[in-house]
Amino acid sequence: GLDIQLSKKTVLGVLGTIFDRNWYMEAVNTVSYTRNVQIVSNLQMPNTEINKNRSYTGNINIEHTFGKGQTLTIDFDKVRFEMNNPSNYEINKSDNNNNFVPQYELKLTKKTPIDVFVTKADYLFKLWNINFETGVKYATLKFDNDIKVDSIPAGKTPVNLSEYTSLAHMDENISAAYLSFSFKAFKNTDIKAGIRYEYTNTELGTAQQPKLIDRHYGSWFPSIYITQKINDNQILNVSFSRRIFRPQLSQLAPFLVFTDPSTLLGGNPALQPSFTNAYKLDYSIKSIRLGVSYNTEDFPISFIPTVEASSNKQINGLKNLDSSKGANAYLYVPLHPTSWWDMTNTVNVNWSEIKFTLDGSNLAVGNVNYGLNSNNTFKLPKGLTLELTGAYNAPSY
Repeated sequence: GLDIQLSKKTVLGVLGTIFDRNWYMEAVNTVSYTRNVQIVSNLQMPNTEINKNRSYTGNINIEHTFGKGQTLTIDFDKVRFEMNNPSNYEINKSDNNNNFVPQYELKLTKKTPIDVFVTKADYLFKLWNINFETGVKYATLKFDNDIKVDSIPAGKTPVNLSEYTSLAHMDENISAAYLSFSFKAFKNTDIKAGIRYEYTNTELGTAQQPKLIDRHYGSWFPSIYITQKINDNQILNVSFSRRIFRPQLSQLAPFLVFTDPSTLLGGNPALQPSFTNAYKLDYSIKSIRLGVSYNTEDFPISFIPTVEASSNKQINGLKNLDSSKGANAYLYVPLHPTSWWDMTNTVNVNWSEIKFTLDGSNLAVGNVNYGLNSNNTFKLPKGLTLELTGAYNAPSY
């Protein structure tokens, strides 16, 4: 990294990183197949896996100060990821004498180059005793995910498994702009508010399905935070915010990890981001704090296993649920029973409800749970200190 002071008010920064990781694994999976609680066959699957990951990142940033409280920052970021993940699975089945006999091999190759470019500009200034922040951001993401699976019977020619083989290409770009401001509305009232707009274009496809994903949407994200100082001992905080949680690249890129020949873990390129509306109220009197919150989420991302009836294969992976709701209340109370004993106690109650569709059925799961914890510090003679901590959480989903 390097910072150059171009002038009294202008700084140019340059930063670059190189990362290289070569990870190798050997493992043996032992699988028992049962029917009506009786073991019908055993299978042993030794496997080897290589993960060669490399990345290059570069950043150029410029910061210029115009005057008191006015700063412009511009960033350019370029990231290149290269992921190479070959794996090999040996399928051995037990005979009548419980000896494992080689059946076939599964050979998997996976290469995923990823390119990301981000440019953004942020401007901070003050006007009429109001602090403003505004900015724009543009990000592009491209990746190719080349995955191939061959089945190699013992002593025979490899056979390509077309259901697992694909070359996927993804293009995504996100444009965003925001404006936020903070000011003291009254002597004891502070307000911070803002709004951000994002527009997303996402296209992902394969040779067989060119338009597997073709999404174009815009979203608004408002937020407001209000702090009211009631008196020297009491403070009230109220807030609302809308947020987006985007799937990670590793969750989007198609990949396969076999637990056994009929059970596998895979990525889901059709994952959508989730959107959360969060409401929160906190009240404190001296060192005691009481808070309540409520949130709703559309398309939450969760781990869901599914079974293909035609092939009897179980595919484990992430999917979007329909919606979720949740509420929380907590009470934090510190106590000082004696000069040598300090105690902090927290009690919380949570309610949650999740709605989703599985195998054509509309399901809803609801739960109320609670928890409490206590931290105790005892000051002993000769400068010694003893800590005792306990916690309990009721069952939850």
